Amino acid sequence: MKVHGHVLVWHGQSPARINSGTTGGTRAQARANMERYIEAVLTHFQGRAVSWDVVNEAFVDGLDTFDPATQDWRDYLRGGPNGGFSRWWTSYANGADTAAGEHPSDFLYDAFVLARTYGPETRLEYNDFNVFQSAGKARAIIAMATDLNTRYAAEHPEDPRPLVEAIGLQSHNYINQTPAFACSGHTRLPQLVDDAAEEWRPGACSDHASVERSLQLIIGAGFRASISELDLQVWEAWNGQPEGDDRAAYRDLTDPSVADRISRGEFDYWVGKIENRAELEAIQAQRFAEYFAVYKKYSTDIDRVTFWGMTDQLSWRSTHNPLLFNSDFSEKLGAAASADPEKWLGLRAPVTDTSALERALAEAAALDLRAAAPTPGAASPR
Repeated sequence: MKVHGHVLVWHGQSPARINSGTTGGTRAQARANMERYIEAVLTHFQGRAVSWDVVNEAFVDGLDTFDPATQDWRDYLRGGPNGGFSRWWTSYANGADTAAGEHPSDFLYDAFVLARTYGPETRLEYNDFNVFQSAGKARAIIAMATDLNTRYAAEHPEDPRPLVEAIGLQSHNYINQTPAFACSGHTRLPQLVDDAAEEWRPGACSDHASVERSLQLIIGAGFRASISELDLQVWEAWNGQPEGDDRAAYRDLTDPSVADRISRGEFDYWVGKIENRAELEAIQAQRFAEYFAVYKKYSTDIDRVTFWGMTDQLSWRSTHNPLLFNSDFSEKLGAAASADPEKWLGLRAPVTDTSALERALAEAAALDLRAAAPTPGAASPR
């Protein structure tokens, strides 16, 4: 079994003493602490992890649109001018020589360079949530990773590898607002797409925010992808569960004692769409099947799919029923749909990634074979 490491630098769990106060509150202190930590961790796990999330969740929430031609990705990091909080940003701002080009965002570059230094054998990844926001967060992350790689190539020409090699799509997504497919103008699975489908219906698509469109942008920019923390939540908002966040109130979707419990106050998305909450299990399974059809179609460039837990009840979002198994470890419909998406979706042939073949055919078609062919009647060379 291959092991992936999570995570080296994260605003949410890096101890405060590393990047704030008297022990880490300046740029120099924070960088020195970062280096000591990354060296210790990667040396300890050397040879035991094939890849690492180097930096996690550096960008602000709700980044719906981003234009790399007119906007600077650094402005959308946590702690920057668009909000959020990050002690890494704050400490790197304290003592930055702006005249020399130093910037609070440099903690990302330093983290990746240190990870390459102390773990040269591992694949280095950037990881974040809501990367399905194709027109926004996905584009900003790609701009960041591209800039870091450009800088690294200039400063370390001896290393032929890119610094940031993969982008992790956490995929804590919702069955009603996170479609699998790009629409018919972009998708590579047109037989499964319905451009007119409502967001929760089979075949729903979006070029603005979908799993497939974001994968296309990431792969097209030269990065590999990881599906790093997959779960599909069934209620319409992060706080929209009928049971709230109380794990003790958890119920399986098929529990008959709560069959009619499909809303709570203002959170009434499913009212009028379903009559029994058990119906959500089939809708969720459909979305899992669509996701895995997309993953298989782009599998050449996807390193892994990691589920964020096993049973619904043990999930970090238990009352969202986001996984493949009920509280007693019995399979939900999503288990079969994920294992055999073709069967669930009614496809007769396996979904395969034909991108390499398509590129080869395109290259062959572009060849000018006439230039190599002898002119009729011309003397043959001796």
